[in-house]
Amino acid sequence: QAAAATLARLKSGGLPPAEGKYHDARLLFLEGRYLDAARTLDRVRQEVLDDPGTSREVNLLLGRCYQKLGETDRRLVAFRRAVPVDPADP
Repeated sequence: QAAAATLARLKSGGLPPAEGKYHDARLLFLEGRYLDAARTLDRVRQEVLDDPGTSREVNLLLGRCYQKLGETDRRLVAFRRAVPVDPADP
């Protein structure tokens, strides 16, 4: 509950929408709502394609969601997307 309240304050304070949705998905994951988290992350993933660091974090959590859901193939795809293409990426 405290995390959700803090996130709401951050959102109202100007947190970028995609970042807010990513943190929403993290909370869903922590609540065991893996399917809801995966759906949220899949939408967010499209919004952060130009941000390699955030995209990596989204794909890592998405892979963990799919792991919890027993979706092995989708898990591997998400984890592969998380691997940096450019070695200079953070």
